[in-house]
Amino acid sequence: MADEKKFSPRMAKAGLGLYLFFCLVLFVLVRFPYDTFRGRLEETMSSLIGRPVALGHISSSLPFGLKVEGVSIGENPFAKELKIRPGLISLLTGSLDLDMEAFFPSGSLSGRVRTPLGTMGESLSVSARMDGLDSQAFQSLFPSGVQPRGIVSGTIDLSRPNASPREMEGRADIIWKDGYLPIPHSQLNLPLPLDGIQFTTLKVESVVEKGLVTLENIELAGDISGSIKGTIRIMEPFSRSRLNLTGEVGLPPDLAQLLGPQAGPSTNGMRFSLRGTLDRPRFRLLNR
Repeated sequence: MADEKKFSPRMAKAGLGLYLFFCLVLFVLVRFPYDTFRGRLEETMSSLIGRPVALGHISSSLPFGLKVEGVSIGENPFAKELKIRPGLISLLTGSLDLDMEAFFPSGSLSGRVRTPLGTMGESLSVSARMDGLDSQAFQSLFPSGVQPRGIVSGTIDLSRPNASPREMEGRADIIWKDGYLPIPHSQLNLPLPLDGIQFTTLKVESVVEKGLVTLENIELAGDISGSIKGTIRIMEPFSRSRLNLTGEVGLPPDLAQLLGPQAGPSTNGMRFSLRGTLDRPRFRLLNR
């Protein structure tokens, strides 16, 4: 008798209702036209990084998520697959929380994006973590023709209260190992026959306040070693951001000889400044 009471008609109806609800949710996840959201999602991501973002086919990723087959930034491929999981509880409070995980041939990139549902993309909060990521993934963020090499790890936490990047706040700490960074010689007008910088480690520590990026420390180790400090004022478009940087690097003896008296005899190095904008930087040697 006790077993019969346990399986009462009321409990059976409740169980059937839960089953039907689960089937409905499953049907919506599988059949929902996710591609209709591609435009808004591309717009939000493009606004975040300041470059056009193109997403591939979007489908469901059980239990509650989306899968994007291919992501491009500008005209260059970025990730071969992107998984997005929305925070269900945040939807009840009027905000959209997205946990993201991007898949690459080498390394990983994961993070979270938060934005209000009503004004999606205008205000943003972003956090990301990179682990052993091939720097080729960020080729679209560099000037045309610049192909970086090396492995990047680190964290980025940024937020902005409105659509203007000049209100951005946050922090970025990055370590770039065994890398090579080509130099746009025609733009910088360097006094050395140097096409790029090869390094064992590049460490960047920076903070962002009201759209002003303060480089607390940039340390470069390798055949060319040194440090850079200063600020970058974020503008729209991003390529017009203004530079106010100074640094000092130690050079190999053969390069130091080409500078003559402009290089320090004891350190085989040089002091310099970078002004102008990201797309039109102005390089100048400084007197000791």
